[in-house]
Amino acid sequence: MTAPFGISRAYFNRQSIHNGVDFACPTGTELFAISDGVIENVKKFYTPHVGYGKNVSLRCKNEKYLSFYGHCSEIFVKEGQKVLQGQIIARSGATGFCVSAMVGGKGAHLHWGLKRYDKWVDPLEYMANHMTNREEAVNLQSLVEKEKEMPKMEIIEIEGEIPDVDGEDEENYFYLVKKGDTLSGISKEFYDDADFWNAIFKANKEIIENSDKIYPGQKLRIPKSVAIN
Repeated sequence: MTAPFGISRAYFNRQSIHNGVDFACPTGTELFAISDGVIENVKKFYTPHVGYGKNVSLRCKNEKYLSFYGHCSEIFVKEGQKVLQGQIIARSGATGFCVSAMVGGKGAHLHWGLKRYDKWVDPLEYMANHMTNREEAVNLQSLVEKEKEMPKMEIIEIEGEIPDVDGEDEENYFYLVKKGDTLSGISKEFYDDADFWNAIFKANKEIIENSDKIYPGQKLRIPKSVAIN
């Protein structure tokens, strides 16, 4: 378990309440229906680095409970489908807002939420071994509080003669956006010409809505070759 229910967390200067429990697991881990029930909602289309990505909700046979599975890589059910307890309904992944995935890690985990009468509750309270899980959550919260009190590490950026890339494929380099970056600046760094910013923008339209707004941690495709207009 990597994050318990209810802790106020700050990611990139944004405060949020965690309405579920996170469990680290490799991409592709099977996710099961916690009870007999009906699939109430399925979301297979998502914006990278936003929200819970691909997710699915199960209205349990006892209709007062709703089980929510976030950040899935695959979903095998459709809305209105009846499922049985233990049936595989999805696989874990890192879709949506997964911090480590945004900064170059894999970030795969299951965000599991539980609603009782349509109000988010701590899922650990409804597990058979909830006392053990509650102790783990308290210990984790204590570690989080201690981390907040630790002095911040100074990050020193080393400037080299070549752009800082995070891997590549046959057609693209992959670049992690840093604070202060602009598309024209990145274009200048890679192509020695700021005017090729539009080629980078077009290659990343699924994650860049506004060419004037890019954010630290975004992983951009940088085409190895660009056309001269």
